[in-house]
Amino acid sequence: MIPLVLAGVLGGLRVASAVGEIQSLNAVQGQVALSERVATVVDSLQTERKLAAAAATTEDSSERALVEEQIGQADADVVSMLISSQSPDPWRGPRPTPT
Repeated sequence: MIPLVLAGVLGGLRVASAVGEIQSLNAVQGQVALSERVATVVDSLQTERKLAAAAATTEDSSERALVEEQIGQADADVVSMLISSQSPDPWRGPRPTPT
Protein backbone atom coordinates (compact mmCIF):
# COMPACT_ATOMS: atom_id res chain seq x y z
CA MET A 1 0.00 0.00 0.00
CA ILE A 2 2.81 2.45 0.87
CA PRO A 3 4.61 2.01 -2.49
CA LEU A 4 1.35 2.78 -4.29
CA VAL A 5 0.80 5.98 -2.29
CA LEU A 6 4.44 6.99 -2.78
CA ALA A 7 4.16 6.38 -6.55
CA GLY A 8 1.00 8.51 -6.65
CA VAL A 9 2.67 11.39 -4.79
CA LEU A 10 5.80 11.27 -6.94
CA GLY A 11 3.69 11.07 -10.11
CA GLY A 12 1.71 14.12 -8.98
CA LEU A 13 4.90 16.06 -8.36
CA ARG A 14 6.19 15.14 -11.79
CA VAL A 15 2.96 16.32 -13.44
CA ALA A 16 3.10 19.60 -11.51
CA SER A 17 6.69 20.10 -12.63
CA ALA A 18 5.75 19.43 -16.27
CA VAL A 19 2.89 21.95 -16.08
CA GLY A 20 5.31 24.55 -14.71
CA GLU A 21 7.70 23.91 -17.59
CA ILE A 22 4.88 24.26 -20.12
CA GLN A 23 3.81 27.58 -18.62
CA SER A 24 7.40 28.80 -18.71
CA LEU A 25 7.76 27.81 -22.36
CA ASN A 26 4.48 29.56 -23.20
CA ALA A 27 5.79 32.75 -21.59
CA VAL A 28 9.00 32.56 -23.65
CA GLN A 29 6.96 31.94 -26.80
CA GLY A 30 4.90 35.05 -26.08
CA GLN A 31 8.02 37.13 -25.54
CA VAL A 32 9.51 35.93 -28.83
CA ALA A 33 6.29 36.76 -30.69
CA LEU A 34 6.24 40.23 -29.14
CA SER A 35 9.87 40.85 -30.08
CA GLU A 36 9.07 39.87 -33.69
CA ARG A 37 6.18 42.36 -33.77
CA VAL A 38 8.40 45.09 -32.30
CA ALA A 39 11.06 44.35 -34.93
CA THR A 40 8.44 44.76 -37.65
CA VAL A 41 7.40 48.14 -36.24
CA VAL A 42 11.01 49.31 -35.93
CA ASP A 43 11.71 48.29 -39.53
CA SER A 44 8.62 50.12 -40.72
CA LEU A 45 9.60 53.27 -38.81
CA GLN A 46 13.14 53.15 -40.17
CA THR A 47 11.79 52.90 -43.71
CA GLU A 48 9.50 55.85 -43.00
CA ARG A 49 12.43 57.91 -41.73
CA LYS A 50 14.55 57.05 -44.77
CA LEU A 51 11.76 57.97 -47.19
CA ALA A 52 11.02 61.21 -45.32
CA ALA A 53 14.67 62.21 -45.50
CA ALA A 54 14.73 61.50 -49.23
CA ALA A 55 11.51 63.48 -49.76
CA ALA A 56 12.90 66.42 -47.81
CA THR A 57 15.80 66.76 -50.23
CA THR A 58 13.58 67.00 -53.32
CA GLU A 59 10.37 68.70 -54.34
CA ASP A 60 9.11 65.61 -56.18
CA SER A 61 5.49 64.87 -55.22
CA SER A 62 5.95 61.17 -55.87
CA GLU A 63 8.48 61.05 -53.03
CA ARG A 64 5.93 62.64 -50.70
CA ALA A 65 3.35 60.05 -51.81
CA LEU A 66 5.76 57.28 -50.87
CA VAL A 67 6.23 58.87 -47.44
CA GLU A 68 2.46 59.10 -46.91
CA GLU A 69 2.06 55.46 -47.92
CA GLN A 70 4.81 54.39 -45.52
CA ILE A 71 3.31 56.45 -42.69
CA GLY A 72 0.08 54.50 -43.19
CA GLN A 73 2.00 51.22 -43.16
CA ALA A 74 3.88 52.15 -40.00
CA ASP A 75 0.65 53.17 -38.29
CA ALA A 76 -0.96 49.86 -39.30
CA ASP A 77 2.04 47.92 -37.96
CA VAL A 78 1.84 49.76 -34.62
CA VAL A 79 -1.90 49.11 -34.31
CA SER A 80 -1.37 45.44 -35.18
CA MET A 81 1.33 45.14 -32.55
CA LEU A 82 -0.82 46.80 -29.90
CA ILE A 83 -3.84 44.63 -30.67
CA SER A 84 -1.85 41.41 -30.67
CA SER A 85 -0.02 42.34 -27.45
CA GLN A 86 -3.40 42.57 -25.72
CA SER A 87 -3.93 38.87 -26.37
CA PRO A 88 -0.65 36.96 -26.86
CA ASP A 89 -2.53 33.69 -26.50
CA PRO A 90 -5.66 33.69 -28.73
CA TRP A 91 -7.21 30.90 -26.66
CA ARG A 92 -7.12 32.93 -23.46
CA GLY A 93 -8.60 36.17 -24.76
CA PRO A 94 -7.55 39.72 -23.88
CA ARG A 95 -5.74 40.50 -20.67
CA PRO A 96 -7.80 42.21 -18.01
CA THR A 97 -6.99 45.86 -17.56
CA PRO A 98 -5.64 46.80 -14.11
CA THR A 99 -7.98 48.80 -11.89
